[in-house]
Amino acid sequence: MYRRKEFEKEDEDHQERWLLSYADLITLLFAFFVVMYATSTINLNKYRDVSKAVVTAFQGDQDAKAAAGLATKPANPTTVVPPLPLAHVYAQKKLRDQEKLHALAQSLANALGPYIEQQTVYVLENKQGIHVDISAMQLFNAQHTLTTDGQALLALMLKALKLHVRPMMIEGHAAIANAPQYAQSWQITAQQSAQVVQYLVFLGLPAKQLRAVALADTQPKSIGDSALSNMLNQRISLVIPLLESEAQQAQDDSTEVSLLPMTAERLMATTQAESASMAAHQAPTTLPLSQTDRQTNLK
Repeated sequence: MYRRKEFEKEDEDHQERWLLSYADLITLLFAFFVVMYATSTINLNKYRDVSKAVVTAFQGDQDAKAAAGLATKPANPTTVVPPLPLAHVYAQKKLRDQEKLHALAQSLANALGPYIEQQTVYVLENKQGIHVDISAMQLFNAQHTLTTDGQALLALMLKALKLHVRPMMIEGHAAIANAPQYAQSWQITAQQSAQVVQYLVFLGLPAKQLRAVALADTQPKSIGDSALSNMLNQRISLVIPLLESEAQQAQDDSTEVSLLPMTAERLMATTQAESASMAAHQAPTTLPLSQTDRQTNLK
C-alpha cells in the first residue's frame, strides 16, 4: 500500500505539464501580435534593413556575391540586337536594287549614245524598271530579218547587260494595222522578238533570263497612220523590271526620264550641280539632267 501511494503521488505531479505547452503558445501569440503591431506603420528604411537582414541570414551576403560576379564577368559582354522589321528590310533592298537599275540604265545610255542622238533608240527609266525602245527599222530589213547593223547595235549593249544580269523581256511592237493585217502584225512582232532573244543568247546572255513577247499594236506610242507614228510604233522594247518581290511593292508611277550618254560637258555640268546641292544641304540627285537634255516621249 505504501508503494502504491507514492506512485499515485507521482502521477499527480505530471498532470500539470500541459501548462508548459500553453505558456509556449501564449508566448508565440504575443510575439506574433507584437510583430503585427510593429509592421502596422511602414518605415521603408527599416523595411529594407529587415529584408536585407533576412536575405543575408538565409542566402548569404548578396553584395559580396555580386562583386565577385563582376570581377569574373567579361569586359565587353555580347549584346543581343533585335532584328529589323521586315518593312525596313524590304525598303533597303528596294533602294539598293533601284541604284543598280539606275547604273544599268546609264551604262546602256552611254553605249547607245550615237543612236540616241539620231532618235532611233530611247532609254527610259521609271520606278518599275528600264525600257530600251529600238526602232524596228534599225534592226530589221523589209523581210523582218535581223540585219548586220541590228546585230552590231545589240552587241553594244552586251557589256552593260552582262555586268547586270537580270530578267528581261523582249517586246515586239507593230504599227497600228488595218483589220486584214491585224493577224499578220502578231506574227511579225513574234518573229522579231524571237530573233532578238536568239541573238542575245548567242552573244552569251543566259536564256533563262530572257523572254520574247509579241504585243502587235496593242501598246502604241503614237496614234495615227503617218510615217512618224509608224516609226515610233514599230519598235523592239527591252524591258528590265525591278526584282519580283520589289515590283509588287512599287508604286504605280508612269513618269519616265529619257537618258542621254554622259559626255564630257554633261559630266562637268553634273559635277557642278552636285557641288551646289551639297553646299545647300540638299541630297544630290543621282542623274541630274538639264531641261534641254530631256527627250520628249511621244505617246
